[in-house]
Order: sequence, then structure tokens, then C-alpha cells
Amino acid sequence: MRPRVLVVEDEFALRRATAIVLSQHFDVKEASGMSEAIPLAKETVFDVVVTDYSMPGGDGALLAQTLRDLGQKCRVIIVTAVHDNQDVQKALESGLVQQVMSKPWNAVDLVERVRRLAASPLS
Repeated sequence: MRPRVLVVEDEFALRRATAIVLSQHFDVKEASGMSEAIPLAKETVFDVVVTDYSMPGGDGALLAQTLRDLGQKCRVIIVTAVHDNQDVQKALESGLVQQVMSKPWNAVDLVERVRRLAASPLS
């Protein structure tokens, strides 16, 4: 079975591009924000979540905490254009988030990061 990945991004074109790249290697579902991501997380167990940091309804760190509270044992990659965000750093240090990527991302790098995280145990 292919690893399950949830892509959470409020910008439609970027969400679709991310999903298209990842769907060549993984089973992918999409959400435009937390309000769509939470119901999906209640019905599907995801291996990796690739989420924007800044989006309506809550940020990527809050999404990571909410997923953990729901019992999801997924790995989280936050994709952001803001490089010095203290909240993202705190989420990394706490273990809620496993990696941070800069926008714009490189497709080969994104696929490889998701592949590595999907294959690694959550510590």
C-alpha cells in the first residue's frame, strides 16, 4: 500500500501542484485549510501531512497539534515563505513538526522528504 499524504494549502494552484507532484508516488488527499483537513483526518489515517504555515482558520503548527490530539501519528512538513517564524521553530522543537520547507519548493526534494518521513517511525 502506498503511503497516505494530506496536502493542506489555501492557495488553489499551489495545492493542486503539490498534490499532482505527490500523487505520482503517494495516495494524496487535499484540503484548503483546517476546516477541510480535520474531517479528513477523522476518517483517514495519514502517514505524512504537507501543510502551509499561514492559512485561514489556523496555522500549520495548530493543525499539527490538532492532528496529534485526534490521535494521528503522522509526520508533518510545514511549507512556508517565512523563514524566521518562532512558532514554527517551537513546533519543530516540540516534535509536532518534523520538517520545514521553503516556498517555492523543489519537486524532487519534496517527494524525497515525504518518502523518507513516510518510511521513518514517529519518535
